[in-house]
Amino acid sequence: RATVSDKTADSESNSMPPPPPRAQGETSSSINSSIKAPIKAPMERFVELDIEEDEDPVPDFSFPGAAQIASSTDELRAPPARQKVPVIAGYSQMAWVFLGKKNPDLAGLKGQRPGNLTMEEVKKHKKKDDAWMVLRGKVYNITPYIAYHPGGEQTLMSAAGKDGTKLYDKFHKWVNADFLMEKCLVGYLVESDPK
Repeated sequence: RATVSDKTADSESNSMPPPPPRAQGETSSSINSSIKAPIKAPMERFVELDIEEDEDPVPDFSFPGAAQIASSTDELRAPPARQKVPVIAGYSQMAWVFLGKKNPDLAGLKGQRPGNLTMEEVKKHKKKDDAWMVLRGKVYNITPYIAYHPGGEQTLMSAAGKDGTKLYDKFHKWVNADFLMEKCLVGYLVESDPK
């Protein structure tokens, strides 16, 4: 009967192939000596630093403008961390992708093709149960996506009824919104009709 420790040992032993067999009389030092050493650079290229063991090396800031560069490095800081929002079970990004495959009409068009929309029309859709957002000139119905948004409802709703391109790019410009929201496409933003 196999135990848990036997299974673990089996899986570990199967995860890596055995090392190649050594020739008779071959040792690890003879293998290492057969590897060619890199070409060594002439010693003139290296500068010896006269540093005490307890002393940290201090860079030489004697070139013009060095003081400004040294002081500007103090100003470099990491951007503030984003607030994490817990994801509800069943509402991951993968679940969203699967939902889009099962339901091709997340936009609520009921078989109609995406049309041309003005910003005035988009502004009418800014409630949680009816939310549209413009992203790079395309209008999306974000209502079904609200529960799946990893940044939480509040962040997504701050762009409802508006052009959310700048906000989107601020947090995740690298995410392919066309793929993620393709089933929610309502239409394309156009200028208001001149009267």
